[in-house]
Amino acid sequence: MFVEKHRVEELDEPVDVYNFHVEDYHTYFVGESAVWVHNSECKVSTSRRDHILEGEGPNDPGHGPNRGFGNSAFPDTWTDDYAIKAVEDVANSPNSTWRQSTGPGGGRNAPVTIGGPDANAPLTTRNGRPVRFIVEGRNHGLDVRVIVEPGGEGIVTGFPINR
Repeated sequence: MFVEKHRVEELDEPVDVYNFHVEDYHTYFVGESAVWVHNSECKVSTSRRDHILEGEGPNDPGHGPNRGFGNSAFPDTWTDDYAIKAVEDVANSPNSTWRQSTGPGGGRNAPVTIGGPDANAPLTTRNGRPVRFIVEGRNHGLDVRVIVEPGGEGIVTGFPINR
């Protein structure tokens, strides 16, 4: 687990602190001040698994081993489960880089953070859609890019890069 300490505050009285996971939601709000909390263990849903491995038709053959476009397909020696685990591992790694790709402030000039989304990033685009992030990291010697929608679908897609 990766924890970045922003400050330590000494209080006069003890305060209860809880560690919990919200099922089916990768990111959620906590407390009256609407603190944005990011679950670790983001998983690929069944529909997103099919999209990643099989694609969306003849012009988008997916990224599964033994199929897909050469440079964006996972190695032929990998299994489908191994490829999906690589995507999940990169999305959850404390060493992966995150950059907002949609919404106000998103794009090539958005700040790059390590291990999770920028705490100052908006939750939605101007039209109300969840903001997406480009997450990049290495898994078994392979550079992998994952598109994550923390306030929506979670992991949207993932594929090798720089092959």
